[in-house]
Amino acid sequence: MSAYMADAPAAFRSLGLERGAVKPWEDGIRTDPSEHSYEWWYFDSHLEDGSSLVIVFFTKHLLSPHQPLTPMIEIELDRPDGTSIKRELVFAPGEFSAATDNCEVRIGPNAFAGDLGTYRIHVEDAEITADVTLTRAVPSWRPETGHMYFGDGEGGPEKLFAWLPSVPEGAVEATLTLNGTTETVRGTGYHDHNWGDAPMNQLIHHWWWGRAKVGPYTLISSYITAEEAYGSDEIPIFMIAKDGRILADDARHLSFSTSDTHLDEVTGKPVAGRQVYEYTDPDAHFRVTWRREQDIVRRNFIDEFQGAQLEAARAAGFDSSYLRFTGTATVERLEGGEVVESHTAPAIWELMYFGHAR
Repeated sequence: MSAYMADAPAAFRSLGLERGAVKPWEDGIRTDPSEHSYEWWYFDSHLEDGSSLVIVFFTKHLLSPHQPLTPMIEIELDRPDGTSIKRELVFAPGEFSAATDNCEVRIGPNAFAGDLGTYRIHVEDAEITADVTLTRAVPSWRPETGHMYFGDGEGGPEKLFAWLPSVPEGAVEATLTLNGTTETVRGTGYHDHNWGDAPMNQLIHHWWWGRAKVGPYTLISSYITAEEAYGSDEIPIFMIAKDGRILADDARHLSFSTSDTHLDEVTGKPVAGRQVYEYTDPDAHFRVTWRREQDIVRRNFIDEFQGAQLEAARAAGFDSSYLRFTGTATVERLEGGEVVESHTAPAIWELMYFGHAR
C-alpha cells in the first residue's frame, strides 16, 4: 500500500489537465455531493489591523463523505487583542448550488465566486457579515496534478485527496459588519480548493500546511504523512514566488524538519514550535522557517459528534484534531551556503492530525 502525488504525463492526460497551467473549470465543483465525496473552498487572510479572517464553504463535513449533501460554512475572525468570532452555519441541501465551469458556489444567501483572477465572497449571520474581494497577485498553481492517490500500487481501486491553490496570494479588501458597526480592512489573502472520496482520517495521518507573504516572496509549504496502512509515505509540497513569478516548486528538492516540539494539552498532539523547509536545486536555494507564537484554534473533532455518531467514534478510537497557529515565517535565500537575503513576516499555518499521536 502506498500514497503518491500523480505527476506522470498519463495522469495529466487522463485528468484533462495541462502542466503548469490552471484553468477556471478546475475551481468549479469537482464531485457529485450526493455521492461518496466531500469538497470545500477555503479562504484566509492577514489584515492590516492585525486580524485574521478565514471563510470555508463545504459540501459536507470533510470526515464524512458518506453523508448526504450537508452544506456548511465556517467563519473565523481573530483580532489582535485576542477576541474572536467563530461561526459554523449549516443549511438544507436545496440551498446549495455550484457551477462546473468556474468557481460559483452558493449556500443560502452566501456566495463564493471567482474566475481565478478575482473572487468575491459574501457571508452573513446574525453576529457577522463579511464582503470580501480577493484579487490574485501570483499565478494560480497546483503541485503537479494536485491529485494524491492512496492504494495498493497494483492497479486496484485508489482513494483520492485533491488540492488546488487557486490564489497562492492576492490583495484583500474586506468589509465587516459586527454588532451594527461596519469597517473596511485591507490585507493579503489566499484561496484553495480541496476534494476527495474517502474519509481523510483513513488516508492521512497528519499534515503541516502554511502559506505566507514574506517581503517580496509568496510561499506555500506542506508536508503530508499518510496513514500506516499506506506505508506512512510522505508527500512534500512547496512553492515560492517573487514579483508574480514562480521561482521553485519541484518537491523532489525539498527537505523538512521540526524542532521545539511539545505535547498539546488540549488535543494531545505533538506540536512543533519550529519547522524548516529547505529547497535546493541547481538554480535556487531557499530556507523557510516557521516559528510558532500563539495557538488560535485547538479542535478535537469528536467534540462535534452526538448520539450514535459519538458512540461509534469512541468505539473506533477516533482521535482526529486540528490546530491553527500564528507566528512568523522567515524566507532566506542562500548562495554558496551563505544567506544573502532574509525576510520575516507574520504568518498563519496549521496542523491537521487525523491519527493517534506517535
